[in-house]
Amino acid sequence: MPLPARRFFAPGRMNIIGEHVDYCDGFVLPAAIQLGCTVDARLSGTDELAVQLPGETDRLAISGFQPSRGWRNYVGGMAQELARDLGLTAPPGAALSIAGSVPQGAGLSSSAALEISVGLALWTLWHAAGVAPAPDPLRLARLAQRAEHIAVGNPCGIMDQYASVFGVAGQALMLDCRALSHEAVALPPGAAFILIDSTVPHELAANGDYAGVRDDIAAALRLLGAASWRDVTGLDQLGGLAGSLAGRARHVVTEIARTRAARSALEAGDLVTLGALMNDGHSSLRDDLRTSLPQVDALQVLMAAHPSVYGARMMGGGFGGNVIAAVDGDGAEAVAAELAHAWQAQLRQADLPFHVVCTASAGARELS
Repeated sequence: MPLPARRFFAPGRMNIIGEHVDYCDGFVLPAAIQLGCTVDARLSGTDELAVQLPGETDRLAISGFQPSRGWRNYVGGMAQELARDLGLTAPPGAALSIAGSVPQGAGLSSSAALEISVGLALWTLWHAAGVAPAPDPLRLARLAQRAEHIAVGNPCGIMDQYASVFGVAGQALMLDCRALSHEAVALPPGAAFILIDSTVPHELAANGDYAGVRDDIAAALRLLGAASWRDVTGLDQLGGLAGSLAGRARHVVTEIARTRAARSALEAGDLVTLGALMNDGHSSLRDDLRTSLPQVDALQVLMAAHPSVYGARMMGGGFGGNVIAAVDGDGAEAVAAELAHAWQAQLRQADLPFHVVCTASAGARELS
């Protein structure tokens, strides 16, 4: 008789500020959210994964997994990288039933939630079977990042996976992406964060835009002769750069500074300053990094103009996705709905755009 399934959950994330600097040794300020991915898992007695999602099933090899398409790359890639790192040449197979509440392509890191929930489930089962050590949180986050690089083809930074693992209820994480350590920052009780989908989905691995941004930023650092962006502390050091390299380098330097300032604003409960930093961050993403799109810019303008909004900016890797705004905590649900209806009217579309008030939540865990 098979053992009963164990249930695991990993959250998506919001990012208050700190975009495209997690792969630059920078600082970012994310928080895990209430939406995420749930995996019911049990060992199956086979040498492969039997995966069930709503309306779809498949069987995936672990050790011999070959990148395929869609969710299979996240699940199979995570299993393969985990088995490799743990030194398991014949890892036990498992039956996985997966369900998620994070919409895909909205910039809430549904991919990291999927990778981390599957990774935590398999690692925990393999530990219980006596073939692996106990799960290590930081190692899990780094393996999920590597799986996305190799199996998915998206050269992402560490922020999404890290936030999904280490999230703290009611708090953001001031994540030092060079040290791979964080400090928890309490969110002011009078603040809330709302997200509205631009309705332009971003597909960072598929279209190559994200990789192109990373390549430009790496090229700029080489031209500056610096070992890390943390060694580039002022705009006066960027004088040798021109064109898109100069703009993208300027974004990195100013975004790291904005993230540090945003942490101070949160700690002081200064939402006016936080909002101004978020607005400035969007301008930098639009004008310097050039990862925004006209439709996303239009949504940011709409949200930032609302009297209950302190500031708003595009969130995520760019080229679509959602806009995040800091708002008064009282009435945040009503503000989110009002703005979503205004955006629907502006787009002249039948369906109401996805919108949510995010709750800073705990990180990946086994559910009882």
